[in-house]
Amino acid sequence: IIKRRSHLVFIIEDDNDEMFGFYFNKQIPLNEKYCESDDKSFYFILNSKRNPSPLKFNPKSYYRYGIHLFSKRSYKLIRLGDISLYKEDSKEKSYCRGIKGNCDGNYNGITNGLCGIDKRNNGQLFFIPKRILVIQMV
Repeated sequence: IIKRRSHLVFIIEDDNDEMFGFYFNKQIPLNEKYCESDDKSFYFILNSKRNPSPLKFNPKSYYRYGIHLFSKRSYKLIRLGDISLYKEDSKEKSYCRGIKGNCDGNYNGITNGLCGIDKRNNGQLFFIPKRILVIQMV
């Protein structure tokens, strides 16, 4: 559904009623499972209990994480840079990479603001997506 499309906004609402996501600027090729991001792609927070919102985070310049699509047989749904989403029937939990991730991690003095951080889980914050919305900007 998202292949051959560009200017995509992925909005995730999690089980804590927080909303965050990823804007992907480039067109996703039809026959590719991975598409590298460009300097116009970014992460954002629309609603957060931990941080003021809305906020925008740019990927670190030395990373070009993009979109990684997985096969129908995989328990993974999609990876949006630092945000990894798993299928509903998976035993794995969706997560954001905090410490080890590629988010620029500091926005107006807020560290690891995208999805928070849990040092006990190797810097990953687990969440349960309630809703995933994909919008193509024109």
